[in-house]
Amino acid sequence: MKVEQKPQGIKVLKVRIADFGISKQLFQARETMTLIGTPVYMAREMFMGSYDAKVDVYSFGVMIAEAICRRLPRQSEPFTLDELYIHTEDNIVMRALVKVQQNCIQPLPEARPSMEQVVSYLEDIILEYYSGPT
Repeated sequence: MKVEQKPQGIKVLKVRIADFGISKQLFQARETMTLIGTPVYMAREMFMGSYDAKVDVYSFGVMIAEAICRRLPRQSEPFTLDELYIHTEDNIVMRALVKVQQNCIQPLPEARPSMEQVVSYLEDIILEYYSGPT
């Protein structure tokens, strides 16, 4: 569990994402349960003190929105579904990505998919739209 994912802290290594941002800080702070992270990337349950790996799924959803809208998330101005759809320009692949993003940012952790499910959704999108003729 990385607790927070954001573009500035990840490196893409083939098909794996590695977070080099706050992992060390989290390990050092785990005993005191210090809240670590950038608020706009943090799921609500992190502020309550009881959370699991679904917080990473939420952060990933925020990063998808950031990539689609080409702007940083702001606490005062969250991404809206209308804004996401405007930036997809009727692109069917981007619309499929918005659906994944919307699942990732569900307010309740139990309503979010696991990261394994997210990866499966993304692989399905690639296979459906980019696999070429068979």
